[in-house]
Amino acid sequence: AQGYLSVDRSDGDFFPTLRVAQLGDWVAAALLGSEAILPALEKLRDETGETVTLTMASGLEMRCLRAFIGVHPISLQVEEGISFPMMGTAIGTAYLAALAGDERARTFQMWRKQGASESEAEHLANLVAESQASGIASAYDAVLPDTGAIAMAVRSPLKTGDPIMVVAVAGLSSRIHAREAECTAIMRATMAEWSV
Repeated sequence: AQGYLSVDRSDGDFFPTLRVAQLGDWVAAALLGSEAILPALEKLRDETGETVTLTMASGLEMRCLRAFIGVHPISLQVEEGISFPMMGTAIGTAYLAALAGDERARTFQMWRKQGASESEAEHLANLVAESQASGIASAYDAVLPDTGAIAMAVRSPLKTGDPIMVVAVAGLSSRIHAREAECTAIMRATMAEWSV
């Protein structure tokens, strides 16, 4: 409930979130292979002015591992440990686009078993294909009214086989939409520096 552990609902496995890093610096290195992503996320927040999150999949949800709140008077407030839907969100779309085809198909199948319609699945498949082509996903008013997000999947440059994580820049829909190209360019450049 406090966000220190995340559970994969498909198989019941538990793993620590980056919130545990407040109790010890070893967690960021264990999950990411390096703590270098944390300053990169902070830099991304500073350069965009918007809230920046790092999330990881947990079943059909995306769990917030780390959040750097935006500097604008009205910024998206996100608590570490909170979960967002995978389906239909920018972070979920970016995650699905980064999955191997068979794993993505299994995830879609789990979602369909929970009652998703054929048209919803087709729409999401199109969004995932667009994200695969661009490396970026965006969504507006998907979870919260007047909130937009731009997201991209990342992996640690230092560790192979690590789980896919998603970095997102989020804030007021009008502000994010007006600056989507700018925020996307900043995100690409910042995350490229981290992955070198």
